Amino acid sequence: LGDVGTHLVTISASDDGYVIVVDNEIAAKYLFWTHREVFHQTEVWRDGRLIEFRRSSTQPGGKETVTVLARAIGDKLVVNGPAGRVAAPGNVLSSHPWNPGILTQRRLISTEDGTLKKVHIAPAGEEALTAGGVQVLARKYVMTGDLTRELWYDEHGLCLQVRLSEAGKTVTVTLNPASDPDLLGNLRSVLKSLGAVTDQTVSR
Repeated sequence: LGDVGTHLVTISASDDGYVIVVDNEIAAKYLFWTHREVFHQTEVWRDGRLIEFRRSSTQPGGKETVTVLARAIGDKLVVNGPAGRVAAPGNVLSSHPWNPGILTQRRLISTEDGTLKKVHIAPAGEEALTAGGVQVLARKYVMTGDLTRELWYDEHGLCLQVRLSEAGKTVTVTLNPASDPDLLGNLRSVLKSLGAVTDQTVSR
């Protein structure tokens, strides 16, 4: 299909944590129709824990609808989505691969519908790929179970590439060659500060 859109991840520091914002805009053209997907996603982290998650989608005409909303309540992350309400463990992560901590998880909150997904993630060796405008040796992982993904990370835990296959279609998201080298360095620092699990995960 070629280049079908953009997937922008922004990580910024707050007084006591981090805010991760994802903006996605895809327009994939098929034979007689075009599939459009526009969504905005926010994760709020405090003291190394995900305390809020919000995903909204934009429909034709510009109307924005919140589809998934999660907040930390006590030792749980309470998620409300299209399938209803889920009280997930407080240390659960979203299925978005920006955080390499997902590589050690057995369950993830689906960013699409808020349901709790069972997954198995296994290392699959190293591969050379071009990301951020340079060729690097990336560590590959394969996710199976309720979600199917191929994931590539650098040695610092930065996600370089993701491949999703659903309904016979494959979409690959790769770090943009135009990414600012200073920004990438800052992102790696943020990942490291989120916990020792990051270094342990990507080096196994």
